[in-house]
Amino acid sequence: MYGLFHRAIREMMANRLGSAGWAELERGLGLGAADYITARVYADDQTIGICSACADALGQPLPDFFFDFGVYWVEFAASGPYRGVMQSTGTTLAEMLANLDRMHNTIRQAMPQAQTPLFALVEDRGDSLIIDYRSPREGLEPLVSGLLTGLLDYFGEQGSVTRLQEHDGRRFHIQLGRGQA
Repeated sequence: MYGLFHRAIREMMANRLGSAGWAELERGLGLGAADYITARVYADDQTIGICSACADALGQPLPDFFFDFGVYWVEFAASGPYRGVMQSTGTTLAEMLANLDRMHNTIRQAMPQAQTPLFALVEDRGDSLIIDYRSPREGLEPLVSGLLTGLLDYFGEQGSVTRLQEHDGRRFHIQLGRGQA
């Protein structure tokens, strides 16, 4: 994972725990300024360890933390460092999902050692979307569910995200609820 993820985790946790609470957790994890360098790639086990400690501090299971962080990540990226990238990736949810791999390719060009996931918009039925997620990382499917939920919010769409059993649970269905309250 890369430093921008760490910065987003820091911001989310400071909002949830307060600055003092996050500072205490940060000290306990031995984190410092070097752990937030945006264009640096960090070992997955370090990032997962940070996420695990955050989940413990919030009293929630790690998959729930990943989901919440996924939702938060979209808001963080859209209002900050990746705003322009997100705006240029698509003007609709389906368009953005179809272009995620292009966006991740840009990240890999800037940071060749980054292992970004691959996404494929398998089907667009108008009122629902099917997305495949591929990554060598295990256990991040709740993060993907959160990201997709965050993208629904980002595009002002109502709907739900369901993880399907196909493809080892790495296929997602987004049911759009346009016009429903």
